[in-house]
Amino acid sequence: MANLTGPRKTDVLETGIPVFYEGGMGANAKIWEGAIVTKNPAGDLVTATGATGYIALGVADATYDNTSGAPGATNARAR
Repeated sequence: MANLTGPRKTDVLETGIPVFYEGGMGANAKIWEGAIVTKNPAGDLVTATGATGYIALGVADATYDNTSGAPGATNARAR
């Protein structure tokens, strides 16, 4: 499957209790809305890749851009 190049609409089944994971993004990372969000071995949030050692957290609820920042300079949120 190809990498996202823009936001992706994802439907949400509301359960009444929103569950989110929020944390600092990796350096030079961009997470598109609807992309699968993972935590890399350093603990930073990035988009999913085929690399080992990454933990899937959920789907990005918005587009987050940290392409010009250091690790943790921008926070992202997954649901």
